[in-house]
Amino acid sequence: MRSLTKSPKAFVEMAFQIGQQGLDPYSHPKSPHKYTQAQLFAILAFKHFLNTDYRGVIAMLHDWPDIKETLGLKQLPNYSTLKYAQDRLLKKGFAALLDASVCAARRLKLIEPEVIAAVDSTGYEAGCMSAYFGRRSGQVKHTFPKLATVCDTRSYLNLSAQASIGPWPDCPSFESLLTRALERVEITVMLADAGYDSEPNHEYADVLGVRSIMPPTIGRPPKTGPTGRHRNKLWRRFPKKKYGQRWHVEGTYSQDKRRFGSQLRSTSVAGQWGELLLRVLVHNTALLLHRQFQAPPNPPKTYAFNRASDSTIRVDQARPK
Repeated sequence: MRSLTKSPKAFVEMAFQIGQQGLDPYSHPKSPHKYTQAQLFAILAFKHFLNTDYRGVIAMLHDWPDIKETLGLKQLPNYSTLKYAQDRLLKKGFAALLDASVCAARRLKLIEPEVIAAVDSTGYEAGCMSAYFGRRSGQVKHTFPKLATVCDTRSYLNLSAQASIGPWPDCPSFESLLTRALERVEITVMLADAGYDSEPNHEYADVLGVRSIMPPTIGRPPKTGPTGRHRNKLWRRFPKKKYGQRWHVEGTYSQDKRRFGSQLRSTSVAGQWGELLLRVLVHNTALLLHRQFQAPPNPPKTYAFNRASDSTIRVDQARPK
């Protein structure tokens, strides 16, 4: 992720391509047609890439005419136009943009035909007040913006996302996150922590043909184990080696917070949710850009993807002896 900051122009080009593939040119036939939806999305992604506000990204575009020429902008939009565009695009076009990023990942061979996915959630800070000042002044916030995602454990690509307010149990969001992820890729195994542990979640994944692995530790099971069929099976023989890949979803959040920080600029709940969903799209765009620069367009058949180092190695060397 850190190497992506070297070429803002390349990032804008990639975001512009995703916007063109996932969005209609204009939101309405009778709109002013000054800016396309792809141009507005690329500017919003560029704003988050620079970790600035609406006025700041307009000033950056004014100082960098190359990026303005890349987007085909004859004039720069007002900062209020970007605010309204973010509310509209991330409410109605988020699914289409995420579909476009996953399709681009397939073309770049970033994800495999069968995916081992992991689901988890994390919290963000609403405002710039430090935790130290909050403890000293007594202004401790009891709620926080929360983001739950399903990611590919091999590529760290986000497959589905849901923004909410925490603290809130993770278990109810499992079905919707899994359903949306299956609309984009074929998932064979779904990994989750104990927060998603419930027999209905296992049964729902089983109906969809997905093997779910979660630690059966919720509640107080008797000595003979949980009563549910799936939970009791995991209690008797838990696949620790396969479950070890769940930690890759933590790497997704670590990349995002190390690069862009854990604080949100928006003050309203709707604005915070839109900013969280924009983070998901920016993260996928950054991974696609990294893959495009690092991997050859047509890798030889004698090479395979190395999950640990994000590079290519020989197949005979990758296989354990």
